[in-house]
Amino acid sequence: NPASSPALVLLAIVGILPCAVAQSNRLAVVQFSNGEQAEGALSLTPGDELKIHDGKELKTLGLDVVQDMVFEPEKETMEQKWRFMEAGRTQKEKWGKPFPVREIRATVSVADGTVIRGHVYTTVLYLEGKEQTTKVVLRAKDRGNEGQTFADIVYPVRISFSDRAPSVNGIIGIKVSDAEA
Repeated sequence: NPASSPALVLLAIVGILPCAVAQSNRLAVVQFSNGEQAEGALSLTPGDELKIHDGKELKTLGLDVVQDMVFEPEKETMEQKWRFMEAGRTQKEKWGKPFPVREIRATVSVADGTVIRGHVYTTVLYLEGKEQTTKVVLRAKDRGNEGQTFADIVYPVRISFSDRAPSVNGIIGIKVSDAEA
């Protein structure tokens, strides 16, 4: 029906607007583990969301509800390449130089005062500064190259937004459990 066509277009546009607002850039300061700091307009990859697993549930949210994010080492180990010397035996053969492996725990503060702690799924953020746009990669686990130290692996330790998060309507909780037969 041609008469209903404009109404459908308007409904489609109204349905898209909340998503566009949720993906808008927010002014932020990013502090890195090496002491460097960068500021600018921070945004997610278009169509992406921030996902954090707290050990029981997967929480999904947009940057529009986040006020602050802190990342700290949960576990740091020096690893080395290895393989079993013979099939069925537990004896291992190691080679190469050791490399650092860091597991990172995230603490996300939401505008309503909720705090979510857990491991963030790998997420790429874009920080648009005055002179350049920088990729900021959030990870649950960082692995360095052979011969590197933990100081060589630079990661974001804090992301603070200078504006207040306007709403908390963007949080979605997904319970992760075994399916019952």
